[in-house]
Amino acid sequence: MVQAGAFSTQVDAEARRAELGFLGFEARVIPRTDGPKTLYRVRLGPYGTAQEANDVKSKLQANSITATVGRIK
Repeated sequence: MVQAGAFSTQVDAEARRAELGFLGFEARVIPRTDGPKTLYRVRLGPYGTAQEANDVKSKLQANSITATVGRIK
């Protein structure tokens, strides 16, 4: 899984998702509530291998998008 941002508003997360779509990536927005605060995470994947996820991360970074690779829990 690749995370391409975590935002305090759904509007910002959807804007990132749209930006990724324009670049040819399919992403989704996943809300996570912790107490009174909700974060909207923008994620891509899952991918079959860590190498695939790292390749996507590199492509995102080449487009000035900060991304991290993680595991789905």
